[in-house]
Amino acid sequence: MPRFIAVHPVALKDADLAALVARRDEIPSTVVWRTSFVAEDDHVTYCEWETPSGTLLKEVFEAFGVPYSAIHEVRVFDPAAQIGKAA
Repeated sequence: MPRFIAVHPVALKDADLAALVARRDEIPSTVVWRTSFVAEDDHVTYCEWETPSGTLLKEVFEAFGVPYSAIHEVRVFDPAAQIGKAA
């Protein structure tokens, strides 16, 4: 399934994130929240998602009233999985 990084222009607090987790049953089953990275100093939060489309993710954010400034489709590269492999 495609992965996305959502950029939120706020440093979401643990209470904000916990409130969203409490509502996870309202999120379509095809939208999976993987993890969040909060940059307190920069006042920004990055969240990793798996979902069929960025459009569906935008719809979730809008329904939940979650601000976002960008959504980027990304691919995953695991450096640990490359150890010992020939170049």
